[in-house]
Amino acid sequence: MGLKNFMSHLKVIPSLAVMTAFVIAFMVGPIFCAEIASGNSGPKVFLHLICDGGIDPAMVFQWKGGGGNSFAIEPGAVQRTSVSGLVHVSHPARPSVDSFFDQWGSKSAVLNGVGASDLSARAIHGSALEVEVSAKRKIWLSSYAEDFGKGRPAPVVAFPGVRFDGSPDEMSLIGRIPANLLTTTPPASSFPGSVRDRLFRDLRVDYTSYESMIRSGSGDAIKIKGYDKQFRMQQVFEASIPTAFASVYNPAQPDFVNQAKLALEMFSSGKSLAAMVRVGDRATWAAASSHFAIQSAAVETLFDGLDEILNHAYNIGLQTKLVLVVSGAYGRTPWLNAAGGKDPWPVSSMMFWGNGIRSGVTGATDDLGRGVKIDPRFGTTTGDTISLSFQNAYASMLFHAGGNYKKWTSALPVSGLLRGNQ
Repeated sequence: MGLKNFMSHLKVIPSLAVMTAFVIAFMVGPIFCAEIASGNSGPKVFLHLICDGGIDPAMVFQWKGGGGNSFAIEPGAVQRTSVSGLVHVSHPARPSVDSFFDQWGSKSAVLNGVGASDLSARAIHGSALEVEVSAKRKIWLSSYAEDFGKGRPAPVVAFPGVRFDGSPDEMSLIGRIPANLLTTTPPASSFPGSVRDRLFRDLRVDYTSYESMIRSGSGDAIKIKGYDKQFRMQQVFEASIPTAFASVYNPAQPDFVNQAKLALEMFSSGKSLAAMVRVGDRATWAAASSHFAIQSAAVETLFDGLDEILNHAYNIGLQTKLVLVVSGAYGRTPWLNAAGGKDPWPVSSMMFWGNGIRSGVTGATDDLGRGVKIDPRFGTTTGDTISLSFQNAYASMLFHAGGNYKKWTSALPVSGLLRGNQ
């Protein structure tokens, strides 16, 4: 009997089908069996918050207190286990961090010891966001949107400060919003057309010159084609901004909170599947001096905003579909420099929140701030151990979304981040 006929017979023998599935799962190995069994209900929507300049993992995610190690710990910081059971770094100046993990920690996971090989300015809009397979790079959320967002007008929304290297034709998946959107306070009654016009003014000016090049046959044809696609995407995206956004826009909130809320509204209205939002700017996270004072305030603002964002996700019913990713371009050194700042460091941490995310900490760093190699299948330091990378994290998210992550990256998912959907 052929395999196809055999499987068709199993449809009428449920117990045998279950047994066969169990045997197959056992033969393949225990990796992700719970996730595969649970399945996924519809496509996920991803919101990736990026701390440009590199969040200091020791401020929140990596406890290295006590003596005999190289870590410069903020005075007053302690290790704390939240009400939800998630271990994190606590400090009296950051009550929103404790509050966040108490309220949302049951769906939060932390990945420590993530290698960030690129410490240049490109990292935030290159390697820190990319997956790669067969020497071809692609933004991880663009790969997700390409699989699940066919036919959708604006699968990925990129907000101010998030830039992308690579071929211009990838921009066809990116809807870019100039910074003047969320520095303009719209009336509470509706989202005004005048503000909407201002969103894309600069792009239209640019497009005029490219259009003339197209007609004259001059210029870089590939780049012109890419910008043409981007412009047309802007037109579609401009018309699709939900009017409901005006009622949730709060000028008293940081830009990243309002941008994230707009992204959630886009998700809710079916106009987008994913968004990237920059939290602050490089000066917010890459303090050349007074590191603790500056990053501590930035971390508190970040987690206070996360609370606001997740509350809004619940208010509009996105809590079962939303996956939130928080990362930097890289980490900050374990020690202070001569000016009391911290410099870029090629090891960082990431945080994930969402339905199907397993609460807990996976991976680690040693007392020199280097990533400890782990077996991504089991989270152990024995077995087939590797150094974790951003690609491992993104492979995990692509797998979690129900896609074929192997199409986009050769990196393995990290099973410690995932569990069956609730």
